[in-house]
Amino acid sequence: MPTWLRRIARDDSGQDVVEYALLTLFVLLGAVAAWPRIFDLLGLKYGSTTSSVYELWGPLPPPGGS
Repeated sequence: MPTWLRRIARDDSGQDVVEYALLTLFVLLGAVAAWPRIFDLLGLKYGSTTSSVYELWGPLPPPGGS
């Protein structure tokens, strides 16, 4: 085995950077996988909130009416 390859195999100076990069990648993949579901839930919630707000307003009944 060449000396430079042996040195690279034993060197652990960039280990933390690689671990953080992998952790970030896994979190990103999870977020990308969950995004369609989150987007649908937000759309449903926003739509129901919007329709609820529109239903709050209505013309007042005429005074003295039944």
